[in-house]
Amino acid sequence: MTLPATSLMKEYSSVPWDHFISLSSIDQENLLRDSSAMQYRVNDPSPADVGFNNRIYNYNGNYVSGFGADNGNIFPGRPNNIQLKYDFVVDSIFPNTPSLAVDSNRFTVKNYFTNGNAFGGLKSNDTVTYTQEFYNYYSFDDGSAEVGYDLINAPNGKVALKFEIMKPDTLRAIRYFFLQQGPNVSNKLFSIKVWSSLNPETVIYQESAQRPAYTSVINGYATYVLDQIVPVSGTIYIGFQQVLGDGLHLGYDRNTASNSRMFYNVGAGWIQTAITPGTFMMRPVMGDTTLFVGVPEENPDNYNFTVAPNPADGLVNFIFSKSNGSEQLEVWSVDGRLVHSSSLVTRLETNAFSPVFISFGYAISKQYWRNAV
Repeated sequence: MTLPATSLMKEYSSVPWDHFISLSSIDQENLLRDSSAMQYRVNDPSPADVGFNNRIYNYNGNYVSGFGADNGNIFPGRPNNIQLKYDFVVDSIFPNTPSLAVDSNRFTVKNYFTNGNAFGGLKSNDTVTYTQEFYNYYSFDDGSAEVGYDLINAPNGKVALKFEIMKPDTLRAIRYFFLQQGPNVSNKLFSIKVWSSLNPETVIYQESAQRPAYTSVINGYATYVLDQIVPVSGTIYIGFQQVLGDGLHLGYDRNTASNSRMFYNVGAGWIQTAITPGTFMMRPVMGDTTLFVGVPEENPDNYNFTVAPNPADGLVNFIFSKSNGSEQLEVWSVDGRLVHSSSLVTRLETNAFSPVFISFGYAISKQYWRNAV
């Protein structure tokens, strides 16, 4: 096999399971591909017989559907050393299938050669697998960023990605993939934006003072849990508005193409993204429950602190209500630059910081409480 398997849905890579099963059987079928394809190449020194199989399993590993017998479906004399493709019909894979959770499900799709043992080379090269996700979010991308997308020299520039919500729900979070490439932009500010329309531009939710976050997982998304849930239905657009002119390196998936859904605005109105085919890597997360983000949640009331004197010109003192020794002290300038980062200290010289007005942040479990001086 020469290319990975792709989503069994025509456009989406994931939709919330409870949204999918709320649709009529006809609407469900309209979301799914009628056919799929295996991309392959015979690397043997001469043409060879090739057999094809497809298997789809539910999250328990139980067989759901597929085609081809272990010793059948053989196509004789396939030419060698050229790129080939085998198209096959996709059966309905979701009749009465058990659910992993109320809003989530997954299927494992396996495409493989029936007679893979007849070929030389690595046996694993005759098989590709794909996890068909029906999780609690909508997505068009395949989860891997080939390049980054930037709005350069565009202060207050905006990007947006269009989604059709299949049933009324609430937006709980947005996941962004910020690519670690080029200059470090993790201290640049942006605002989360949600629109119901771009023309006229109608903002239904926004959150300012956000920064690009990175995860320690390859191809990992940063989840921005919203301060409040947002009721949504029909068409929505998710995205962000940057503050400065620096690009924020938004992940751009080159293996999918959602350009008709992607827009940017650098001051002259909204324009459809017409560069190379691809997809902005942003995902709306649905539901009204608290999301698990991998760290224990803390009560902000337990982590108050004061700064004295305030205003300050020289040494300042910190009084913390609570500390476990693992917190960080961060200082930002008014234009959003991180000017100091260290473990907690009780005293700090501020004359080195410019401008004079700064913000001190007390960070516990990646949550921040701020005080201005």
